[in-house]
Amino acid sequence: MELRPQRDLSADEAIIKFKGRLGMKQYMPMKSVKSGIKVCVSVEASNGFVCDFQDYMGKREEGTAEQNLGYHVHKLTQHFAGKNHHVFYDNIFSTVKLAKDLLEDNIYSCATARENRKEFPKSLAANTPRIKHLRQGEALFLRKKKKHHCNHLEGQRVVDFISTQGNLTGNDTEP
Repeated sequence: MELRPQRDLSADEAIIKFKGRLGMKQYMPMKSVKSGIKVCVSVEASNGFVCDFQDYMGKREEGTAEQNLGYHVHKLTQHFAGKNHHVFYDNIFSTVKLAKDLLEDNIYSCATARENRKEFPKSLAANTPRIKHLRQGEALFLRKKKKHHCNHLEGQRVVDFISTQGNLTGNDTEP
C-alpha cells in the first residue's frame, strides 16, 4: 500500500511514555508526557496521521551527542521528494541549509528560526533599527532566490522564520 498523505506535513519531536529502565530514555519538561522514548515524527498536518518516525538515541555508540537535529526532518520527508509537499517544523530543527536541501527535493518548508543560527541574516536581528520599528502585525523579509528569511511582530515579540513557500513580493533581496 502506497502512502499518499495530503500536501501539508508537520515534523516535530514527541515522547512515547515509558517508565522502565532504558539507556535512550529522555526527559523533556516542556512536553505533556515528560519522560520516555524521544522520537522525531512526520505527520499529515490536517489529521495528525503519522507518516514516519525515527527514534532519538541521544548519544551515538561512540559516546558523542547526536548533532544537527534538522536532518531528522530531511530523512522523515524523503518519501515525499519530488511531490511538492509542504512541511512545517519549529526552530529546534530549522537551518538555512535544511531549507535549501528540502527545496532541492521539491519539498517546500516553513519553520520558525533562531537568529543565532549560521547563515541567518544579521540585518534581521531583533536589535537592528528596522526590526525595532516594526509595529504589531507588520513583517519584514529578505528574499534569496526561492528562500525567504522573515521577521514578524506578534504582540511584543518578534518571530523569526525561514520559508521556501509562497511568492512574497516587496522588501529587500539578499545578494
